[in-house]
Amino acid sequence: AFLKFASEHNLYAVVDEIYALSVFDRSEAVAPFESVLSWTDLYAYIDPASVIVLHGLSKDFGLNGFRMGWVLSPWNKNIINVLRCYSPFGYRPSYTDRIITKFLADREYIDSMLQISQGMLASNYQIITEFLNQHAFRYIPCTAGHFVWLQLPINACTKMLRARGDISAEEANSVKWTKENEVMVWDDLVDKFRVYIPTGQSFFSADPGWFRLTFSIGKDELQLVLDRLLEACSP
Repeated sequence: AFLKFASEHNLYAVVDEIYALSVFDRSEAVAPFESVLSWTDLYAYIDPASVIVLHGLSKDFGLNGFRMGWVLSPWNKNIINVLRCYSPFGYRPSYTDRIITKFLADREYIDSMLQISQGMLASNYQIITEFLNQHAFRYIPCTAGHFVWLQLPINACTKMLRARGDISAEEANSVKWTKENEVMVWDDLVDKFRVYIPTGQSFFSADPGWFRLTFSIGKDELQLVLDRLLEACSP
């Protein structure tokens, strides 16, 4: 539907495949990832020259510090030539190029690394979802990536407002999430509980009270984060 819409309206289809190799759910209900570039019937949906694919090192390979990504558009040389005009402003050092070229060329290592990574993501996702279900946190299930989208219980907000003296005990039952108190809760989590989870409004969330919790960390650290979140949300 997305590709057909772009084709009907003469638009470019920019496909971000940055989490393509971080699909950790291997159940039969989840189709294995296929890059749009591998579709043999792509012509049936859109002119392939209108398809632009993005990927990079930061997510699937955990190499954020290299600040390196790439644009693929095999059927449109003009797009690539235009981007080449801008590439000098983002050149990587030659030794970085050599390191990454050698790294990506080692197919055996890459396959092994991704298998281990996906297994660890699946294990941590199970830990975090069991916690969220047990404590009645709202969240959106996922099958890939490194984070889960969740809404903190309103207790996190009322607890913070009462500690600040902004509301009375009687007013606590009428508290609702707003963009303003979402930021205050975020500040409270960082300052008092030493937990950093980005606010939903940082990602243009329509509803306040949502946060993005990354679970692609060590199990001990993840458990510590969950314990501190529970403490922050307890009445």
